[in-house]
Amino acid sequence: MNSYQSNLAIFLLFFSVISLISLSFLDKKKWLALRPLKPVKDFLRNIGFSIEQGKRIHISLGRSKVENVSGAASIISLSTLRRLSALSNLIDNPPIITSGSGDLAILSQDIIKNSYRMNGVLEKYEMNKVFMTGLTRYSYVAGILPNFPQDIANQTIIGHIGPEIGLLLDLNNKRNVISFAGTDSLMGQPVSYAMADKVVFGEDIFAIQANLENSTIQNASLQTQDFLRILAIIIIIFTSLLKLVGIL
Repeated sequence: MNSYQSNLAIFLLFFSVISLISLSFLDKKKWLALRPLKPVKDFLRNIGFSIEQGKRIHISLGRSKVENVSGAASIISLSTLRRLSALSNLIDNPPIITSGSGDLAILSQDIIKNSYRMNGVLEKYEMNKVFMTGLTRYSYVAGILPNFPQDIANQTIIGHIGPEIGLLLDLNNKRNVISFAGTDSLMGQPVSYAMADKVVFGEDIFAIQANLENSTIQNASLQTQDFLRILAIIIIIFTSLLKLVGIL
């Protein structure tokens, strides 16, 4: 890494921190308003109906490790799990949480356990309801299918998962299970669109948490990401011009 790249990285880091802090103090209704994701709102309402009826939900977190390139989608899935667990851990039928990597399994167990503890019902926590099903693409899905109870009413699939997501969604359709899918995989997105009841695409997956909580820090984070995209485009064009004239 040369000095130009080092300075650029430092600048982007400071810009991100300053932007995030500055935006956090703004009025979120006036300056940080987000485009609502109707699929997220609709599915959250369906989950609420299922919880009121005492039905079970299944949350699948994908199979990417947090430190991988696609780890951002895994972080979103864990954040979504934290929000949904606060709603679902008071019903008699605890939710089933599955994942395809060891770190996601450990983190999801910790999130669910803390959620039960915060609600004063730690005795309801069942470790065998939060588990890793498989490490490879199809072993991950194959491990979910036999552990799919008949009483599941809603399935949420968020994270990094490819076209094999179709196997889960096909099972949902056969059992009339309402499904929500959000993946960063280019191969998984068209399958999700064709088979899921509710689906989000592309960068909208990173807005799921903000639509669930609508907090100032979440909204500020999304605005900062937008600023960084614009800044990245400007830097790429500027750098290309410098290379063209022989400065770099």
